[in-house]
Amino acid sequence: MDLLQKLQGYYRNKGIAAEHFKCPHLEDCRGRSKKFVEATEAFVGSCYQQHKTPRLLFISAAPGENRDWSPKDRTVYGRRDRVSESNFLIKSRKSHWFRTCELAYEIFSCLNVDLINPNRVQHYFASTDVVKCGQNNKHGAQPDARLFRNCTQFMVGEIEILNPDILITQGCEAYKSIKDNFEKFNRRDYLNKGRKKLSLFNEVKVLKINNRPVLWISTHHPNSHGNAFPKQMKKWPEYAEIVKDFRANI
Repeated sequence: MDLLQKLQGYYRNKGIAAEHFKCPHLEDCRGRSKKFVEATEAFVGSCYQQHKTPRLLFISAAPGENRDWSPKDRTVYGRRDRVSESNFLIKSRKSHWFRTCELAYEIFSCLNVDLINPNRVQHYFASTDVVKCGQNNKHGAQPDARLFRNCTQFMVGEIEILNPDILITQGCEAYKSIKDNFEKFNRRDYLNKGRKKLSLFNEVKVLKINNRPVLWISTHHPNSHGNAFPKQMKKWPEYAEIVKDFRANI
């Protein structure tokens, strides 16, 4: 059974599959929303699935605007069809997807992965969300707290199946879904001990997932207000170097 089949089996077992949605929390989460969209499954690039390169997994808060997507579109196979051939360079430079692709490209370039061109970067990473269903709130506002409360329980099993080598959380809700759910290694056992700035990188940790060390970088959400995310972007080259160090020391 390959990675996507395992994922779909997990989603169906938990009642959160896009095409076989039977989540026991549906009525609580939907409430009075008229724009509610049932589960969207993970996006998994083809090279991530085949493990041709280090597996880079992004975790964000909730699905974006997908009200027009059919249940089939929201499956792991449907998402790949819709996303993998998209040209991220023509997206708004402020969009969540553009910034995700941009950071992935920074990391893979530092690892000397031959991406051929930037538009292929989406083939090399995976992305999922803490909240599986969408409220489609105005101006992209974050879903109600009850959705995070009901959905966080699904994250550990999903991550174990996705089996990343590098994990990047985007925003505080993604951070909270991870911080107490996995054992942590001493990061200095896996990162360059001579790196003077390492002590400043509170957002860098090493988790134990499937009995393997996984580098975890917690970042601000690309759509967060204020200057926090733009300031953090200046660290991206250093994040990429830390990823390179980590890969050389495991």
